[in-house]
Amino acid sequence: MIDHGYQTGFARTGIDVTILIVNWNSSQYLKACLSSIYNNVKGVSIEVIVVDNASYDGSAELLSNEFPTTIFIQSDSNLGFARANNLAYRQSRGQMILFLNPDTKLLDDAVTTMYLHMQRLSSVGAVTCRVLNSDLSPQTWHLQPFPTICNQFLDAEIVKRTLSMWNPVAPTPGSDTGSNSTGVEVITASCLMVSRVAFEEVGLFDEQYWMYGEDVHLCYRLRRAGYSIEYIGQGTVVHHGARNTPPKDRSDFAATMGRESVAVFFRQTKGNVYAAVYKMSVGVASLLRLLVIVIVALAGGVVLHRSWVYFTGRRWLKIFGWSIGLQRWTKMGIRRQQAAL
Repeated sequence: MIDHGYQTGFARTGIDVTILIVNWNSSQYLKACLSSIYNNVKGVSIEVIVVDNASYDGSAELLSNEFPTTIFIQSDSNLGFARANNLAYRQSRGQMILFLNPDTKLLDDAVTTMYLHMQRLSSVGAVTCRVLNSDLSPQTWHLQPFPTICNQFLDAEIVKRTLSMWNPVAPTPGSDTGSNSTGVEVITASCLMVSRVAFEEVGLFDEQYWMYGEDVHLCYRLRRAGYSIEYIGQGTVVHHGARNTPPKDRSDFAATMGRESVAVFFRQTKGNVYAAVYKMSVGVASLLRLLVIVIVALAGGVVLHRSWVYFTGRRWLKIFGWSIGLQRWTKMGIRRQQAAL
């Protein structure tokens, strides 16, 4: 149970925004992220809390030497994203909470822009701004629809383009809407500001999600509680993100863990039968992908695209294995996988 009086006492200290960053082997990005925060945020009081999820990657020394005002929490085990953020939140004091990935960089005063928008409108539970890839192209997957079997069976990128085609007012994460805001369904937690009041009302992040999906479920619960989820096209953040990396550098664990999180969301919101049908659809989609890979290989593409065939084929084999129950993610299994990455 949340102690509302305790948290409200924190809010009275006058901090406008708390920025929470969960670090795991990202010290190479963390310095640029923190520098961009302290150099760009103007006109609001902030505190920054960094949780290191047992990576011991030098982030403690970095903060001590270069960012001594940053609050640092060293976890002796990998808590996962949701639990680590909840831990940091309980030590926070801000009226608004900004969840920010360590591999992000503020290009302007996006924090103040989002804060002022939420301060004006108490009905807004969460907000985000323009989020770009490393090459400054729009990061289309930062805004998402709620998962369904249909849009998961197809492809998130195809779904995004289709939704934009049939709904021309739907924003892309890089579009400039001026001072106007647009309602969206899901904001990924790489850059997500929430109202402290709303975050407490819905019970913080659901810790059943170890990695991925916690932001989807948070947005779902905020909307169910009567809050809006909004995008404003002012303020810009670059998010380097794993999806910008080539296939050989991506984690097969992340691919299956993401689908496991969607299955958890479906079990919570639509029931066990819907979740089971979803897993079957993932299996079918995996087989179709593998068929395409085999065709490419037989056509000689294995010579021209050997790396793509190997790494993409391996990933879809593991996803297929997950869909038929060969891979079951327990907390111990997750920790072993993370330790091996």
